[in-house]
Amino acid sequence: MIEIAIMLIAILALVYAGVQAFLILREGEGTEEMRKIAQAIQEGSKAFMKRQYTTIAIVR
Repeated sequence: MIEIAIMLIAILALVYAGVQAFLILREGEGTEEMRKIAQAIQEGSKAFMKRQYTTIAIVR
């Protein structure tokens, strides 16, 4: 019985996540200033991840 409850909760969580993703992606991208800020954040995060992967590759 507990296994069924766990599966049901997991399925409901996935459905909830899907609905939230749909609602967020449906929204507009915002003003020009917001898009510029978002682009700067994306570039910074890509640079950070590249540095992290490079560091991990060297350490391994």
